[in-house]
Amino acid sequence: MLLLIIQINTSENHMKSIFFFLMLLVSISSIAGKTQADNKYDVISSIERYVYRNGVPYNLSQVYGVKAHEKGFKSYYIYNDKHSNVFPFVFNREGIKGIKEPYSRCNLAYVMGGEVLIPNRKYKSEYAEDSEQCLGFDDVVRTYDENGVAWFITKSIYHINTDEPDVSYEVYFYLDGKLCFSQVKSQLISIKGVDLSDLKYFNLNKKDFLECSQ
Repeated sequence: MLLLIIQINTSENHMKSIFFFLMLLVSISSIAGKTQADNKYDVISSIERYVYRNGVPYNLSQVYGVKAHEKGFKSYYIYNDKHSNVFPFVFNREGIKGIKEPYSRCNLAYVMGGEVLIPNRKYKSEYAEDSEQCLGFDDVVRTYDENGVAWFITKSIYHINTDEPDVSYEVYFYLDGKLCFSQVKSQLISIKGVDLSDLKYFNLNKKDFLECSQ
């Protein structure tokens, strides 16, 4: 009888251990799921604040590689791979009161250290694509160099006065807590034909830090 009681108690303790272990797994999964949801919400909120900072623009009429829903597009569209912390997005600037900028624009959001970083692109430089419609993205290539700089090269799609869209490589980099767009490095690839893998051999200078996150 004593042996039976011990076996029963042992079995009960074993079941309790399994129960607590399962509850722990559920809790961890819930926290992870909540964290992913919060990160996604933070990205959307950050991009919305960026897009609407001067007012509410018109909705996008088209987005490259994306079929519109029945209700059409919003004034911005976010591209994202579920396993990535890089969020390319396209947004409209047309329709904002007091601003004559009838273009859709492209930019990049990057989640690092719990922050959503978005470069303050000015679109007023000598960069040719500043006067063209950006329709969206075809790809994002991410590389690192030996100095710890994270490079992001987007394959951006622009609409020019031809039947075929124009493909332009645009270069962003992350360093010392800031995400920057580099017009200089973008031109090295798009105009001078520098290979993507050789980008890390070009030093950064003051001109590379003109359009960075705050």
